[in-house]
Amino acid sequence: MPSRHLLRRWQYTVYGSTPKEARAKASAVRERLRANLPARDRKVTLGAFAADWIDSTLAASDRKASTKAMYATMARQHISGSKIGAQQLDKFRPSHIEAWKVELEQRGLSESTIAGCSS
Repeated sequence: MPSRHLLRRWQYTVYGSTPKEARAKASAVRERLRANLPARDRKVTLGAFAADWIDSTLAASDRKASTKAMYATMARQHISGSKIGAQQLDKFRPSHIEAWKVELEQRGLSESTIAGCSS
């Protein structure tokens, strides 16, 4: 019979301010694993999230085809095609949005287009 440590493929460490908080976080990891989910969220970029959103949520929405096409085009051109598209969601900050708006202005986009992209 293999030893116990060979059966355990991964070990996840959690931290908390108190033992109770650490136990709660460990319990949450166990629940995720039981549900066949990863122990922690993977590091996804905004561009990858936008592409997935276009293919899933947007495609399944009841919006008009022309609206879906416009949203998909805006996301591909102005998010996936920008520096902001490479930003990991777990490290996303409001300052990234402001820098993205400046980038869009420098690309010569109108104020109304920028407002449409960021609202």
